Amino acid sequence: MALLSAGVLLGVAGNCAAASGDAPPAAGTWQAHRYQFQYLSDNSTYSCGGLADKLRLLLRTVDARDVHVTPVCLGNPGLPDRFATADLRFQTLTPESPGSPSASATRTPGAWQHVVWTFEQPRTFGPGDCSLIQQLLKSVVPMLPTRNLQTHFDCAQNHDYGSFNVSFDVFAPAQAVKEP
Repeated sequence: MALLSAGVLLGVAGNCAAASGDAPPAAGTWQAHRYQFQYLSDNSTYSCGGLADKLRLLLRTVDARDVHVTPVCLGNPGLPDRFATADLRFQTLTPESPGSPSASATRTPGAWQHVVWTFEQPRTFGPGDCSLIQQLLKSVVPMLPTRNLQTHFDCAQNHDYGSFNVSFDVFAPAQAVKEP
């Protein structure tokens, strides 16, 4: 398992659709991840509990399973903390390479689904989360099975606002793919 600092996961719950249309499900295997995320920004601050809640939501939006987010607080867990940190443990479905040997009992049908993150998607995200999303894209998203990443950011330096629009496809359990 990898251990990372300064990472976050983002996505959109309930706003996913099959990215490949009528493509049949492909086999995938679950891969365990462990990350230590430390949020660093001159813009918005989060309480340790608030950061953990956002991370849990984001991990669900990419259909991660066995999600455990443990806040690590230096101060009061309910107050904004410049050094909010959380330990992340979760599993994601990774597509199997053609011809790769795998025990059939551990294989799961998967498909590519489209994820969009923008203002109010997920519903609890807003302009103050711009820096959080940027950190996610630099450290955690590259480790997930993704494709077709498109981004647009206009985060205001030293202000609690900004705009962002991120979209990508993520490999997820076939039964988790939602209809448009």
